[in-house]
Amino acid sequence: MSLFTTHKEEWLLRELTLQNNDAFAELVKLYFPVVCHYASGLLSQQAQVQDIAQESFIALWRYQGRFDSMPALRKFLFITTRNACLNANRSRERELLRNHAVAANEMDNDGQRQLVEAETLALIYQEVALMPARMKEIFYLSVEEGLSLQEIADKLKLQLQTVKNQKYKAFELLRKKFGHDPKVLQLLLRLLLPF
Repeated sequence: MSLFTTHKEEWLLRELTLQNNDAFAELVKLYFPVVCHYASGLLSQQAQVQDIAQESFIALWRYQGRFDSMPALRKFLFITTRNACLNANRSRERELLRNHAVAANEMDNDGQRQLVEAETLALIYQEVALMPARMKEIFYLSVEEGLSLQEIADKLKLQLQTVKNQKYKAFELLRKKFGHDPKVLQLLLRLLLPF
C-alpha cells in the first residue's frame, strides 16, 4: 500500500535519482513512523527502534536512484530494517549469554573462594583449640566477637599489653604452623590485624 499517488511516486523516484534532499525528507517524514512501527514489532530492545529506522533510511539514501518503483524502494527499506532488527536481536542475545557466562563464572569463583576460605578457617581453628586457655579466649574475643584490644582487656580485666602480647603470640604460633601457605597467611592477617 502506497502513501503517495502515482504521480507523486513518479516525481519522488525521479527526484531521489537526482538526490533531491526535499524529496528524501518527504519520504522520511511519511515512512519513518511506519518503519519504526515495523521495527518495534521485531526488536527485543525497544530503545533501538529509532536508531534502526535511522540506519535504514541512511542505507536508503546511499542507494537512492537505484529503484524503478515505489514497491521496490519500500521492499528495500523494510528488508533493510528487518535485517538490522535481526542483527540487533542476535547481538543482544550474544551479549546476554556473555553476561550470563561471566556472572556464572564469577559465582563459581566466589563460591570456590568461600569454600577455600572456610576450609582454611577450619584449619586455623583446629590449631587455636590447642592453644593455652587465655590465648584461645583472647583470639576468640578478637576474631569471633570483633572486640578491640582495649575492650578485651576491659572484659577480661587484664592489662592492655598482656592482651597485645597474647594476641601476638597466637599469631606467631599460627604463622609458624601455616606461614608456608600464602592463602592461610592472608586470612590470618585479615583476622588478627591490627594488633
